[in-house]
Amino acid sequence: MKKMERNSWVKLFLGMSVFWLGADLGLAQDDQPSLSKEVIITASKLEEPVSQTGSSVIVITSEEMEKRQYGSVLEAVKRQVGIGSFSNGPFGGGNDIFIRGANAAHTLVMIDGVKIYDAITADANYDLAHLPLDNVERIEIIKGPQSSLYGSDAMGGVINIITKKGEGKPSFFASAEVATKDTYTESLGGRGSAGKLNYSFAMSRQDSDGISKARDGQEEDSYARSSVNSRMNYQATDNLELGLQGMYLSARTEGDDGAFQDDPNRLFEAEQSLVALSAKHDVNDVWNQKLNYSWFRNVRQDSDDADAVDTTEAHRAVFKGWLQEADWQHDVNVGELLSLNDNIEDILLFGFQYDHESGKSSSSRGSNTPRVSTENLGYYVQNKIGLDDKLFWTLAFRADDHSRFGVNTTGRTTVSYLFDTQTRLKGSYGTGFNAPSLFQLFSSFGDSTLNAEKSWSYDVGLEQELFDQKLTLSSVFFLQRFKDLIEFDLGAFKYMNIGSARTSGVESEIKYSPMDNLYLSYGFTYLEARDLQNDVYLRRRPNLKHNINFDFSFWEKFNWNVNVTRNLKTYDPALTRLKDYTVVDMALNYAHNKNVKTFLKIENMFNETYQELRGFSNAPRLFRVGADITY
Repeated sequence: MKKMERNSWVKLFLGMSVFWLGADLGLAQDDQPSLSKEVIITASKLEEPVSQTGSSVIVITSEEMEKRQYGSVLEAVKRQVGIGSFSNGPFGGGNDIFIRGANAAHTLVMIDGVKIYDAITADANYDLAHLPLDNVERIEIIKGPQSSLYGSDAMGGVINIITKKGEGKPSFFASAEVATKDTYTESLGGRGSAGKLNYSFAMSRQDSDGISKARDGQEEDSYARSSVNSRMNYQATDNLELGLQGMYLSARTEGDDGAFQDDPNRLFEAEQSLVALSAKHDVNDVWNQKLNYSWFRNVRQDSDDADAVDTTEAHRAVFKGWLQEADWQHDVNVGELLSLNDNIEDILLFGFQYDHESGKSSSSRGSNTPRVSTENLGYYVQNKIGLDDKLFWTLAFRADDHSRFGVNTTGRTTVSYLFDTQTRLKGSYGTGFNAPSLFQLFSSFGDSTLNAEKSWSYDVGLEQELFDQKLTLSSVFFLQRFKDLIEFDLGAFKYMNIGSARTSGVESEIKYSPMDNLYLSYGFTYLEARDLQNDVYLRRRPNLKHNINFDFSFWEKFNWNVNVTRNLKTYDPALTRLKDYTVVDMALNYAHNKNVKTFLKIENMFNETYQELRGFSNAPRLFRVGADITY
């Protein structure tokens, strides 16, 4: 971005901030409403209200998912402010998520705090294309580098998918959905408690004829996905809780050979398995500890038989990756230990994390990788201080000892201050790193001497609530700088530390709820993302993004939701601008009674034609009709 342009955006951000402060001074009341009490855990590894964190946070609740009838975790995430994404086609096509323009490999995906990613893919990220919303309670998205608590892969941010925890009388649900393109989805599950045991589980199946992944393709690419997930917790004693979590997912996606390249028999298959054990022990009133162990396995297969178009292209490739992690976390309430004043909060968090990843691949074309592995030992500490329920400050440090590239240290600090006028000033600064993937280190295209990618980032923002919390305004300015990025060098035909990039921009939101049954929101993202090595735009990141949502409940049983997303100025390749586009989704929900609900969802209502990835199809207009039954 030119200096003049960047200064203009900074002035815009500051101008909005001054306006809100000025408006607030005239609207202050004696009984001030408080900021959101939504509790999150990802930003600091502690349960805390959103209003206490200086990080930029998005919380997608189960209520929001139901009203908007999101079809998957991917759909829920990609609609948010500051989030970009691209896919090589709907119905299971590979997808990348960009938080504030950072690479997909820089976003850590977790389920209930457990890491999941493909250890043997080129950049070791996690593809959200297949993950359903079954049994999901909420999704927490934390923007900016989180390596000081979560280590590698969290250089750009964290997506933590929180599943439902069973409680009370057992209940069960079943749902069925039919959609265009001969798409059928069925799911069932339940949750509840029995004595000291609580549980939740869900399973689902989806089948679709799909559409051609390649733009202008002539044959449909079908899709099938099955998934099972469960969670159990047992209160062994008054101060000891044990947990068990499991997930299994398999998907079969027909694909094509690439941009504009149709193929009648290209097939991609994926299988994922997760098992996690946990123990939470409240040692005494000031100290508790958590011990977690997880095992994750990811298998991908790529097959392509010879066909009439190309009789020589037949090949098979298999990729297998494993990830094991152990995390031992301690929380000490220093304020209680030292008998500090009630208006002072001081919590010290420290822990140890061990990661072991391994993977192997084989291909009929000869590019095989024998089973290889790396280990990482991480030591982290964080101090959170709160004063008068207004000022909250965190400081975190971490040291990682990686078996291949040595020791790397990261840090992060955040601050949040709530004025009496319900104006909240927040900000953060942090450093991050991302370890090279197994593929980048050990494949025939890799280099075992690669260094970790590194970054630093800061953001500063304002939030303002007005009119008894009916109106909320927020704006954040951010800047991130990346160096030693690992890129594929066509000259050397290997991965090398040759990249550098800068992303900066503004995220602003207006949320207005004049009455209990009406909600309006507008989100705006301006992103300037540049490849500093080649002085071009980073590919596939919208420069401007608008999000509009309208939600209205009427006649007690109906809910009407309209969501509009507009993306502008996207480049792929870096010098080719893709068509700007607007996607409108509409959902109508009807509650027949407390046990039966039906819905109608129209995705891409005006059948907009566009490309997220040059040469691949977008999702066309889809009609979805379904029913949910609980008992």
